[in-house]
Amino acid sequence: MKKGISNIVAIILLLLMGIALIASLYVWSTSVMFDVYPEEQYNKTYLRQRACLSIEEIDILETEITLRNCGYVPLSEFQLYVDMLPVDFNFKDKLDPSESATGTFSEKYRFGTHKFYVTADLSESEIITAGIEGCINPLSCGLVEGEIIPCCPGYTCFIQPGEESGICIPE
Repeated sequence: MKKGISNIVAIILLLLMGIALIASLYVWSTSVMFDVYPEEQYNKTYLRQRACLSIEEIDILETEITLRNCGYVPLSEFQLYVDMLPVDFNFKDKLDPSESATGTFSEKYRFGTHKFYVTADLSESEIITAGIEGCINPLSCGLVEGEIIPCCPGYTCFIQPGEESGICIPE
């Protein structure tokens, strides 16, 4: 009679060692792979590729800007920049794909030519230059909403006694 382990016991031991090796390799590889490719960052990169934001129209006189989501994912967290500075912007919280909406901005940018662009959580628009060239005669002058608005050349600001703002009249 030979002494040693039987063939069946040897096969079972080899199978158990193989299963243990595969299990340890799986645990190690998943922890390493998730550190190399974090899921949240990967998803955000993918979403940015599918996002698009465009400025459809800027109405300087009405101080309105119309945006369109030209991408395939919803956009939120909108910020308007005028002349590269962030400004107050009243707009929707969320813009779904293919949807357009209009928001308003400060009247202080109503006069002159300005550069506009908008950012969202996943996209940003192109820079658009809009405005009215030259001087236009504003309806009011003096102190308007905390800003000093002068009249155009050839007009005089007429302010009633006790008032902060007035109207521009030809000289």
